[in-house]
Amino acid sequence: MERLSDDVPDSRNMSTDDFASIALIEKEENFDPEELSPGCLSSFLQKERFHRTPPALLLSYVLFFLSVLIWISTVIQYRSIQESSQRASCSIWNPYTEVTGKDWHKVQRNNSGIPNNPWKGEPSPEIDEAWKKIWMIGAESYTYEEIERVGKDPRGVARWPQEFGGGYAAKTEIFHQLHCLNIIRKGLSPEYYGETTRARAHILHCVDKIREALMCVSDTTLKTYVWTEDSQGVQPDFSMQTMCRDFADVRAFAISRGMPEEAATAMKKSDTEFLWPHLPD
Repeated sequence: MERLSDDVPDSRNMSTDDFASIALIEKEENFDPEELSPGCLSSFLQKERFHRTPPALLLSYVLFFLSVLIWISTVIQYRSIQESSQRASCSIWNPYTEVTGKDWHKVQRNNSGIPNNPWKGEPSPEIDEAWKKIWMIGAESYTYEEIERVGKDPRGVARWPQEFGGGYAAKTEIFHQLHCLNIIRKGLSPEYYGETTRARAHILHCVDKIREALMCVSDTTLKTYVWTEDSQGVQPDFSMQTMCRDFADVRAFAISRGMPEEAATAMKKSDTEFLWPHLPD
């Protein structure tokens, strides 16, 4: 016999639980079968099935969703650790990052450059002073453990006199590189600097040190080219995002480890445990 409506339950497809649910309905006080429409009966049976779901099944649903959340959290943490490991693998241990907790961050460069750039322009006392502030940082003092962590044997590193702490002498390389760049800058204007212009051999040394630093970093940031309305050819677009360290923070850290000139004057060869026969390779 065909069903009269899709809402009318077919007894041939009803489970034992469905019949049990109907039996419960019939036991309700003042129950009138005529008052229960086919649609209501179907809805009632669905609700009864939900309420009669075994606790173990509900628990399995909860555990399933919890496992999904744990999996998502694990994936996110794994990616974070992987990115951190990749960054770490690209950097030699250095005390600046260890102590400050700072390292590379995104920086937006632009075509207009730095407003009122104090380092750019023809020679002048103001520009000389600006350059002096960014490169003239004295040698710094580090501990035995820190020297070891950068891959050096502390026994062969020059030491500061005990009256100045007895630490190990080192210098953050960026300041040597800036010193070299300043030497090249001055070498472009011998008529202004006169006798203070460094010897040609020193300038050539500095050119090579800057080359070495640039090739070591090998900045892979992409610089695109654009057309402007008044240009005859494509123009370089220096507006780009790149990764930098905060130079002001690096400089402040180096100054915090810096030693006075008197300490350098008081250094003695005998304070060093091991003397090299020549500069190490």
